[in-house]
Parts: sequence; structure tokens; C-alpha cells
Amino acid sequence: MSFKSCRKNKDTIPDNPSHDYLGERLARTLKSEQGCFDFYIQPNKDPKKNNIENAMLSWDEKKSPQIKVGRLIVNRQHRVRDEMRMSACENMTFNPWRAPEVNRPLGGVNRIRLEVYLNQSKLRHDYNGI
Repeated sequence: MSFKSCRKNKDTIPDNPSHDYLGERLARTLKSEQGCFDFYIQPNKDPKKNNIENAMLSWDEKKSPQIKVGRLIVNRQHRVRDEMRMSACENMTFNPWRAPEVNRPLGGVNRIRLEVYLNQSKLRHDYNGI
């Protein structure tokens, strides 16, 4: 799956961006306009060639094209980076395995991610006293 920006005007990253450039840019953009991302999936139409255990393979988009299945709109907002929201984000846990089994991530890289996400979340929560 992938998300692609719907914005007509694309930003360029400066030569020497700050350590938090993307967060700063997100806040600045959402003050003046909504965020827009198209959501795509890429069904595996050639499982013999597209081995999900080999993360180095790029799937042939002629055989397994990406299909737009939705659009994510993020409304304009002015307090994207206030203390309360930043704290909520810092203490949030993301786990794509909290899904029906048929929708869970596949492949060795994703099995490793499961362990990394859980350990990283525990470490961050311990550090933050959560």
C-alpha cells in the first residue's frame, strides 16, 4: 500500500533542512490548506514472481498495478504541534497487527517490524513514564 500527495504544488526539501523539517512543514501547510493523500494498494497478481519474503523485489506494475482505493483528507488546523497534541503523538502506539488476520502485514520484514514496533513503543513509554 502507499499514500501519494494529491497536492498540485509539490514542495522541495531545502539543502540543509532543520532536524524537524517535515514536522515544521506539516504545521505550516495545514495552517493554510487541507492535506490530501490518495491511498493505493498493489494486489499481488503474480505470486510466483512477487515473493513476499524478498523485500528487494519491485513488482511489475503492468502485471500488478497499483489501484487507487481511497483518499485521505486532513482538515486545516492551527495547533498541529501544540504541547497536548505532541504529547499524545509521542505516547501513541501504532501496531498494524491489530487487524483481522487477512489484513495483517506479510513477509519477513514485517515480522521483524512487529518486534521492533512493540519494543520501541515499550521503550518510549518507559522513558516517558506512561
